[in-house]
Amino acid sequence: MLRAGPGDLPRSSGPPRPGITVSEASAELIDAVVRLLRLLDRPRDRRVLVPLLKREILWLLMTGEQGEAVRQLGLADSGLNHVTRAVGWIRDNHTKAFRVEDLARSSGMSVSAFHRNFHAVTAMSPIQFQKQIRLQAARLMMANRPYDVTGVGHRVGYDSPSQFSRECKRQFGVPPSVDAARLRRRVDHAAAACQGLSGPRSGVLRPGGRRSDAPAPAAPAPRPRREALRARGRLQQVLPGSTGVRSTRYASTAASTQAPARPYAVWPSPS
Repeated sequence: MLRAGPGDLPRSSGPPRPGITVSEASAELIDAVVRLLRLLDRPRDRRVLVPLLKREILWLLMTGEQGEAVRQLGLADSGLNHVTRAVGWIRDNHTKAFRVEDLARSSGMSVSAFHRNFHAVTAMSPIQFQKQIRLQAARLMMANRPYDVTGVGHRVGYDSPSQFSRECKRQFGVPPSVDAARLRRRVDHAAAACQGLSGPRSGVLRPGGRRSDAPAPAAPAPRPRREALRARGRLQQVLPGSTGVRSTRYASTAASTQAPARPYAVWPSPS
């Protein structure tokens, strides 16, 4: 901005611009960004060309459709910078009460100008913005402490539990404990959905935490003889006084799926 000549930049006019603006990128801006990305494959040219392309992109942003908002970021005494400092103070001190007059004075603006610029950037008044920060912070706390409504309200700056519950219900539509339970269910469902989409990872975990892409070795197939011995022990526990049992139905499910099914005799162990 300091190197621009008189009349090179459009004149600022109209009411304060909002903090977030959206518009289509011009063809010149897209071309400059693409040329900057192509330098990733040309390490020899980066040191010389990257600063030039950054300056070109910044100039296109400053003179583009949203140039006035971008230029406000570079002015130390602009209304946007004053509001940005006030927003940061409210975020860091949202549990404390404050007077708008004191915040406007610390920002170097009159109360009316501060209200006008703050509302243009955040679409809220300073008190409404503080309330939003408090309720969002309380919502995150309630997800971990769903039954400590009074304690959470006090931590975010509310002295009255009834006022905290009332404002939570007005903001989120339900009491804070119900909203916390609903939020936890959504998080659990999202985690389950992500786990289901990703599926179990294949491979073997090697020593040191490294995972190999080779499939895990298959478990050895159970032997029919081993299954027969297990079945014999179970029959002995059920029929301890029997002299002999002949069966062809006690082959295990694993044995029937891993080896050809065939009848075999099961006898109690000799005494």
